[in-house]
Amino acid sequence: MPLLLVDMDSHAVRACNRAFEMWCDRPKPGAVLADVTGLDAARGLEAQWREPERKGPAGDGDAPDGEDGDEVVWLESILPGGEGQAVRMRVVHACAGRGTALIVMQPWGSWVMQLAGMGQLDALLRNFPGFIAYADAEGRLQACNRAGEKLLGRTAADLRGCRMAEMGAPGVGERLADLEAAARSGGRGVKADVEWRAEGRSLWLRVACEPVLNRAGLARGFLWLATDESERHAMEAALAVRDDLLQAAGRAAQILLTMSRGNIQEAVGKVLGMLGRAAAADRVYIWTVYPDPAHGGALYTTQLFEWSPGVDPQQGTDLAVHRPVDDVIPAWMEMFRQGRCVNGLVRDLSPAERAQLEPQGIQSLLVAPITFQERLWGFIGFDDCHSERRWTLPEESILLAAGNLVGMAIESHSMREELLAANHSLTLAARQANELAADATRASRVKNEFLANISHEIRTPMNAIMGLTYLALAENPPDRLRDYLRKIDDATRGLLRIVDDILDMSKMEAGRMALESVRFCPGAVARSVCDLLAPRARASGLTLTVDVASDVPDALLGDPLRIRQILLNLLNNALKFTERGGVTLSMVRVSEADAPPDEATLRVTVQDTGIGIAPEDRDVIFQAFRQADASITRLYGGTGLGLSICAHLVKLMGGEIRCESEPGRGSSFSFTVRLGVAPAVDVGGSAADGGKGGEGVPASLSAPAFPSPHAASLDAPAAALRGKRALVAEDNEINRYILRELLERAGMDIVEAVNGREALSVLLEAQTPVDVVLMDIQMPEMDGLTAVARLRADARFARLPVLALTAHASSADRSKSLAAGMDGHVVKPVDPPQLYAELGRCLAVEDGEKDDPETAADTMEPTPRRV
Repeated sequence: MPLLLVDMDSHAVRACNRAFEMWCDRPKPGAVLADVTGLDAARGLEAQWREPERKGPAGDGDAPDGEDGDEVVWLESILPGGEGQAVRMRVVHACAGRGTALIVMQPWGSWVMQLAGMGQLDALLRNFPGFIAYADAEGRLQACNRAGEKLLGRTAADLRGCRMAEMGAPGVGERLADLEAAARSGGRGVKADVEWRAEGRSLWLRVACEPVLNRAGLARGFLWLATDESERHAMEAALAVRDDLLQAAGRAAQILLTMSRGNIQEAVGKVLGMLGRAAAADRVYIWTVYPDPAHGGALYTTQLFEWSPGVDPQQGTDLAVHRPVDDVIPAWMEMFRQGRCVNGLVRDLSPAERAQLEPQGIQSLLVAPITFQERLWGFIGFDDCHSERRWTLPEESILLAAGNLVGMAIESHSMREELLAANHSLTLAARQANELAADATRASRVKNEFLANISHEIRTPMNAIMGLTYLALAENPPDRLRDYLRKIDDATRGLLRIVDDILDMSKMEAGRMALESVRFCPGAVARSVCDLLAPRARASGLTLTVDVASDVPDALLGDPLRIRQILLNLLNNALKFTERGGVTLSMVRVSEADAPPDEATLRVTVQDTGIGIAPEDRDVIFQAFRQADASITRLYGGTGLGLSICAHLVKLMGGEIRCESEPGRGSSFSFTVRLGVAPAVDVGGSAADGGKGGEGVPASLSAPAFPSPHAASLDAPAAALRGKRALVAEDNEINRYILRELLERAGMDIVEAVNGREALSVLLEAQTPVDVVLMDIQMPEMDGLTAVARLRADARFARLPVLALTAHASSADRSKSLAAGMDGHVVKPVDPPQLYAELGRCLAVEDGEKDDPETAADTMEPTPRRV
């Protein structure tokens, strides 16, 4: 049957079959429809293609053709060129959405009838390419060509006198008889497609019965013609199946994309049913492939879903649950990994595979791999239990894509359910975590309040002990009593260091350790610490040397108190564990090519000739509450917090700390810190030369953090403070006594108050003139912060110097004091030189101006807080 494929948008001829080439020659390149069929026929064919309600092809299918008298619109035309053949043609398959049409042509028409009417039947029988036979008025065959003999399986002589209704398989003869009757009664040709079995195979024939009329218009014979339409029929059937599969896949995608949560079983079952019906399958199933850790990661497979109307289901049976792949489908796995399908007849498979499939009644099958995120997830299968067939390549491709879509939906649903479950668990965990965090916050607040109170309660009596010891030693007691007092003072200072270390560790654990950034001279800090510890070194027969390199800047920005704390810890340890030799403190600037110009890195090293540290202990000494050996604590004492605090502070300053040591030969602790560069300021004294030092410790260093009480001189503070009047607001009687003794020794007059309310009464009501106020923070009736706030509200006392004198030692406490209106913050236990210095700064006896307490560090060497 001649077939022509045309792009109806441009009328370009796209392809033709071999029958067309043999009959009409192959169209020239670039030929259009009118070149082949003639202009009028081309227009008629286009009208057929565009008309949606025409009899014949419609949409993407083909209407029944010529059955039961249905009228089919054929276009008759004389082909241009050549011998001018007369043909009938029509559109048999239109794909309007893709702009293509399949056109069939038949060499029927007036020329056939003319040949028969002119008595040229023999020529017609010889030259007609298809089946042709002639019957008389009674419908009995008189002649047929060789194609007719081959089709009917008998010679022309044997066929003479037979009727066409007697030919063919049961059912075919009745159809042929109906055609003859219709042609006889209607006086025109009729045709029908019939399935004809010949030579062991099935053919689809287009059979036509044309009446040969006499002048009276009565049939004097019949011309039977048949052409093999198997190719067209197969193509149309394949197109119909393909279209059904595409529509089913589209509907499946819509169902899977719009399915609600938790409805996966119903959605997948509906999708498998649609695909199974479109593919004419008896069973459709989904299997997943997965590794089993219990069997060394070997692959196993389990059936998840099945659609099987009319056949026994295998879902949930032993055949479909946790089957080892190597035992069930070993050959299929390699094909799946290559993206190939198993497609064919069961009888052609291996014996092992037939043993799995034949008991289920499967005759043919298509199994397609399902991949998800570039891994083999499983496979989808289509079983045919009633016929043997092979799916076409387009069908295979569509079902492969549909299987991947189903597998993706199943896996996505599983992942979504797991994600929802995980989110639910995370929500519960977050709620529990929030509750735990709230509990931890409350516990931390209670802990901090407890530690602050403990610090306050310990510092208050310690202030009395250290203050009274200081005053007693200043009286030049006898040697034996002086020795007792020194031991009391040393023990008290040791206890104070433990309290401060515990408070610092608590801040570090809570992440609340903050650093200041003020101007200071690093060399002066190093030398002042050495000056502080020099008496202890001399008493132990050790040398203490400080060496500050010439490239260390005079002025940097950082936290000098915390740097001093690190140095004190390292030097105290070095002196503690060194029996002979000495300790050296060195400070150098580290050159870094990529360092910004406003930043300087210092390396500080503390080296001793002490007992050293074993290699296995160097990793633990920077941990809290850890020492190199338990015997160290018994022999030398200590809490094991000092180095841990040093490491944390160094890290906060952008540096690192390390230890090099050899047992019996000493240790070297070095650390680096990153500091800001500030313009140098001439502060006189040891700071004037940047703290550059050499051997020994010069005597011109600033006052040590813990002055040696028996060596204290009161001449300098007495000269600066003599004749001034101070109001001391302190609720503790012993602390008031100590302050009175210290201030009176400096030549000051004292007015006392036991709380904030009484202090305001002295100033506001009694209007007692004072030069400075020393205000405790924690007092009954009215605390010091409230009192100073009310005092500042009176314009007469806006510039009256007020110093906070308190056991609240944190930087936050200091900030609160300054924010409330204090001019300074002195921590108990009171350090007399620091107290005198702060009083002198506030009174500003030299220039009559009060310094800003926040910038006081720019104009004086730093005074460290207790460590």
